[in-house]
Amino acid sequence: MNAVAACFGAGTPAAGRACASAILDRMPVRGAGHRHLAADDHVAIGAAGAAPGLADASGIASLAADVRIANRAGVRAALDADASQSDAELALQAYIRHGDTFAAMLAGDFALVIVDRLARRCLAVRDALGIRPLYYRCDGARVRIASELGALTAPGDRLDESYLAEALAGDIVVLDATPYAAVPRVPPAHVLIADENGVRVRRYWQPAALIQEGSQEDHEE
Repeated sequence: MNAVAACFGAGTPAAGRACASAILDRMPVRGAGHRHLAADDHVAIGAAGAAPGLADASGIASLAADVRIANRAGVRAALDADASQSDAELALQAYIRHGDTFAAMLAGDFALVIVDRLARRCLAVRDALGIRPLYYRCDGARVRIASELGALTAPGDRLDESYLAEALAGDIVVLDATPYAAVPRVPPAHVLIADENGVRVRRYWQPAALIQEGSQEDHEE
């Protein structure tokens, strides 16, 4: 598995690279091995590991990923992609083609961060079942993202007592909560978008059973 990091709003490419690199430094287990970074004026992303997933569409977008696409043949056919493309490259091509909902066409497990240079924003996307973790922290205009919780915590961080109570009871119901109030997780089947308007988290996929149940309830009302 790869370590994935991003830093939005650092101010300069150099500051963004330093920020993303510092996040990777705090993920020593998965961060060992090769390391790749990409940065522009707004956001820096990075991946590290034995085979870090990094893809780039020059001038359009870049992606750092911890990804395994299970329906690779179907995605490749839908995108008319070359058989030699990696899972990271397929995920980036899907984003360029389909935008914010691209991850709905991907089966498998993944934690992705994307720099969209045209829209001047950063996206963080987690697989539908939440198999691969992804966390974020907002400090003013700066947003940091990491695939490990400990990479974003700081001394003195307040514990989330509600989460801890739920965890002890074996009944966690808040999908974005973690033991630390300042470091939520991206929920399964959601995409985080950070841009000049702030940070928002949206669902990109919903099980058909839930959609049908909701439709039935709406009809009964």
